[in-house]
Amino acid sequence: MKNLILFFSFLLALWIAFASYWFVCRTMCDCRNSPNPAAIAEKANAPRLELIAAAEEARAFVTGSGTQKIYFETARASADMSALTAGYTAKLKLYLDNYPDARIVITGHADSAGPEQYNKKLSELRARFVKNWLIITSGINGAQIETMAKGTAEPAADNSTPEGREMNRRTEIQIKI
Repeated sequence: MKNLILFFSFLLALWIAFASYWFVCRTMCDCRNSPNPAAIAEKANAPRLELIAAAEEARAFVTGSGTQKIYFETARASADMSALTAGYTAKLKLYLDNYPDARIVITGHADSAGPEQYNKKLSELRARFVKNWLIITSGINGAQIETMAKGTAEPAADNSTPEGREMNRRTEIQIKI
């Protein structure tokens, strides 16, 4: 009788172990088809790797796009900012967010119409306008943007023609890596 009780106890223990295995592995998670830890880690790193790739792509785009120019009307410190596309500003922000040591230098220029002191102030206001526009519309960190005012000191074209003066009323956006 003692052997029979031991046999049935052993049989009960096996049945409980098998039932537990079956319940846990079959109904809760299929243990045979669960991913290995390396696959789980790879999935967890995927967004980070995508961000790194996007930041590198943004860096290549921004550094390869050269100097961006915005042109202004006579005696105006505001302009149509459609020259800066949403794609450019989005990549610029992504680049600056991932490279905190990078800087934008915005240089304001003016044509030769009017006194030099006025043109210097106007070019400063133009550079500040573009800086504020980038901060407000793109969310770029203002600490990463430097502004400079050149006035009439660095003309892009001859100031004796209307077309030349139009080319000189500008701001230039350059990236310092």
